[in-house]
Parts: sequence; structure tokens; C-alpha cells
Amino acid sequence: MIRLIATALILLTPAAFADEPVELTFIANEGVIIRHGELAVAIDTPAWNSYDGTYAIPSPAMRQAMTHGGYPVGNLYALLFTHVHGDHFDAEGAVAIVRTNPGEPAIMAADQVVDVFRDAGGDESDAIPLGLVSDGCVMGSENECQEYATYEYFFLGIDLEARPRIDVDARPLFHREGIEHWTYRVVIGGVSILHLGDTQPQQADFSTWDGVQFDVILYPYWFQQMAQGQAFLAAHPESRTIAFHIPANASALQVQQALGENEYLHTEGETLILRESGE
Repeated sequence: MIRLIATALILLTPAAFADEPVELTFIANEGVIIRHGELAVAIDTPAWNSYDGTYAIPSPAMRQAMTHGGYPVGNLYALLFTHVHGDHFDAEGAVAIVRTNPGEPAIMAADQVVDVFRDAGGDESDAIPLGLVSDGCVMGSENECQEYATYEYFFLGIDLEARPRIDVDARPLFHREGIEHWTYRVVIGGVSILHLGDTQPQQADFSTWDGVQFDVILYPYWFQQMAQGQAFLAAHPESRTIAFHIPANASALQVQQALGENEYLHTEGETLILRESGE
């Protein structure tokens, strides 16, 4: 069985944000900020390529907020990227955020992303490259494989006893041949959020996430047009499912035709409460 090397723990002081809500702010395309108090993580943002206006990219004001930590972004502690395509990842923008955002974030991504980040002037020590290990890794023990996975992040100076924390669990799902594509489960403020990136459900092996519970699933809108995507969502009836990656110029009628009454994200700055204060 293939197991993951990427389990990151980003931890703060014990009762820092216990009474704060958990919020999700939509940036553009599949870009989101997940925030608990001043603790925040970004996924698939910033991006730079709209592919001739097909997909939205962050506005200058939102890029400024991500770079300097203004509302609605705050202090970013990690930038997670599902893959290298320009509607999900902007290397120069990521370099600027890592250097300037007060949270001093690291990026977590596949080697293809980390290589471009480095070529854009990013410091390799600010990047956490993802990869796979098998049952035979380290000393041949499944437990030792998991220990190896956790060890990857000790260099960040993390206090493993502190609370609250962000837990990041990254596992690969198929997008396109030749493209390294990772999906992320982020647990923050007690809320478990799965970001599926550009997963192609007709070719993805969803068993990689078997046995994992999600409070929220963020999925590309085409899941609703494919039997395999519908089946994956239906297999998680307890989860709040939210579509994204909707073309920038799609009208409300077009979105309704594609998604019916299903919840979706399409407007920059739209913020959802995933858990109320004090829950």
C-alpha cells in the first residue's frame, strides 16, 4: 500500500483562538483561505493565468492582502498548491507572500511546483516538497513510515504539544498525465476540510482517502457531471459539499444548470462560516 509522507503540524499557543469561528474565504477559481482567528492557510492561491479570461485570478487588492496579511487573509502559516498549472499557482506571487506575509508561511506542493518556486527566486528552505513512501520505507514498518512523514516538518520549529493547530494531510489523486497533483485535508479549529483540486473523478483512485472523515468537501464543478464524481460526493452524506473552479463569466443560470441547487463558490471575498464561535 502506498502511504503519504506529508502530515504537517503547524501549532500555536494553547488557548489562542478557542472561541474564534472557522471561516473559509473564496479568492478565485479554486483558491481559498481557511482561517481560525489569526491562524490561516491558503490553498491554490495566488494564481496568475486566467487562460484568456476563462478562470478568475485574484484581484490586485486581494493579492496585496495575501502579501501583507490584511483582511480577509491574515497571517498565513502555509501555502498549499495542488499542482503547477497557472490558474492554481503563481510562483512569483508565492515568493512575495513567503517573504512578506507576517505569518512567514512555507509552501507545500509537488516537486514540479517547488522547482518553479525556486526558479522564481524562492528559498528552497521555505518549501516542503511532497512525495510518496511505501510500506518498505525506512525500516520496513508502517509506523516508521508515518514517523518519517512527521519528521519532515520538525525543521519548522514546531511545538508538538501546543494547541490549537493546523493539521495538513496530502494525498495524490489523478488530474492529467505528467502532472503531479495532490489533494489536501486541512483540519483547523476542529473542522476537517478536503480540497480536491483538479481531480478527474473518472480516473482517480479515491480509495486513497478511505476511512477519512470530512466536514467540508471542496470539489471542481465537473464532479456533478460525472458518475464517479457524483458517487464520491454521495459516499460522504455527512459532509458539506461546495463546488468551485466555475468559469469566471458563467451566469447564475448557467451555474444552476450545471450544479442545480448545490452550494458553490464564485465571487471573490465570499466568506463561509464553517464553525461558529465557541462551538
